[in-house]
Amino acid sequence: MNILVVCQYYHPEQFLVTEVCEQLVREGHGVTVLTGLPNYPSGVVPEEYRHGRRREEWLHGVHVLRCFEIGRKRGALGLALNYFSFMLSAAWRARRLRADADLIFCYQLSPAFMAYPAAVLKKRLKKPLLLYCLDLWPESVRILLRSGDSLLYRLIGRFCTRLYRACDHIAVQSQAFLPYFERVHGIGPERLSVLPQFAPEPCLSETSAEENGLTDFVFLGNVGVAQDMPCLLRAAREICDLPDWRLHIVGDGSMLDETKRLAASLGLGGRILFHGRRPVEEMPAFYRLADACLLTLSGDSLVGLTVPSKLQGYMAAGKPVLAAIDGPAADLIRQARCGACAASGDSAGLAEIMREFITQPQRYAGCGENGRAYFGAHFTKGRHMDALLEQMAALAQRPAGGAPEGEGER
Repeated sequence: MNILVVCQYYHPEQFLVTEVCEQLVREGHGVTVLTGLPNYPSGVVPEEYRHGRRREEWLHGVHVLRCFEIGRKRGALGLALNYFSFMLSAAWRARRLRADADLIFCYQLSPAFMAYPAAVLKKRLKKPLLLYCLDLWPESVRILLRSGDSLLYRLIGRFCTRLYRACDHIAVQSQAFLPYFERVHGIGPERLSVLPQFAPEPCLSETSAEENGLTDFVFLGNVGVAQDMPCLLRAAREICDLPDWRLHIVGDGSMLDETKRLAASLGLGGRILFHGRRPVEEMPAFYRLADACLLTLSGDSLVGLTVPSKLQGYMAAGKPVLAAIDGPAADLIRQARCGACAASGDSAGLAEIMREFITQPQRYAGCGENGRAYFGAHFTKGRHMDALLEQMAALAQRPAGGAPEGEGER
C-alpha cells in the first residue's frame, strides 16, 4: 500500500509514530508523513530544521514533508498557537499535495486538531481515513481550561466530533475509550476497535537493578498537568524518615519548573534528582538504575481512561510499577501482577506502597518478571503492527465513507 500519515510529531521528536512508519516501510509499503517542525517538548526548533530541512527529507525510507508550526510555549495560549499553526499549515499543504495514496492514517496524539489535515486529504483524494486515537479530546483540553462548561470547551468539543465522524475507522489505545466515543461523539461500535500501544522492545533486554546501596525510584516521561506530579512529591515527603532512597524524574513538560519549586518547598532537594529530557538511547541506563518505576495520573477528568505508554515501557523493562492511578491502567497493573496501586491522587496511599517497597522488597520480588511476561503476551511491536496492518488492508479495499453528509470535515 501507499500510506499517507498525518501526525504533528515525528523524528527527532520521541514518539512511537516514527517506529510505526519505519516498520511499514520495512514491510514493503510506501509511506509519506505530513508533520510539523520538531520542537517537542522544548518549543525550540533545531537550527537545521529552520532552513534546508524544513520542507522535505527522507528518513529510513520514509518521505517526510514538514509543515510550518509555531514552537510550543507554556500556558494555554502558547499551546493554542502551536496546535492551530500546524493544523492550518498542514491543511494548506494537504490541499495542494500530489500523492498516490491507498489510505490516510492519522496517528492522533494531543491535540485532536491534527486530524483536520487528514480529513482534508480524505475529502480531496477520496481515500479512506484511519485514525489511531491515543488521547481523548475534548476531554484532554478540560485540564487546561479548568472547566467543561465554557463556550470554548463546547466549541472545541463540537469540532472534535466533526473530525472523528469524518473518519472511516477509529482505533483506540484503551477499551475504556469505546463508551466515550459512543456517548460524546455519537460513533457506533462498528467503526471502533481497540489497538493497545507497544513499547520499544530493547527494554526487554534490561536486567535487574544495579546495586548501589540505595532504593532508586524512577519516573520517566512527560511532566505535565495530567501526570499529577504534586501527588508524587507529597508521597515522597511522607517517606523522608526512611534512609537510603532517591527519586529520579527523567523528562520535561509544562509542569517541570513548578515541580522543581514544589520539591524545594517540601524539603526534597536532597532526595530528588531532575535529569531533564534525555535521548532515547539513554533510557536503558535509567531502567537499569531503577529498583521500581513510578506512575501517577490525574483522576480529575476522563483522561484517566488512558493507559500511559510509559506503563508498557516499565513492564517491558521488567520493573515493578508503583502507581497512584485509576481506570484501565490500574486494572492492567493488577491483572499483570506487576506492582501495586493506590487511587489516583492518593499520595498517602502511594507513600505506603513506596514505604513497603523499601522495607519489605521481597513482597515485590516477582513483579518485574510478571510485567515482562504480560508485555510479551500482549504489547509487543509485532502484535501491534499485525493488527494495524490488518485494519489498514481492510480499509484500503473499500471506498472512503466516514460521517453522513453534513457531519464530516468542514
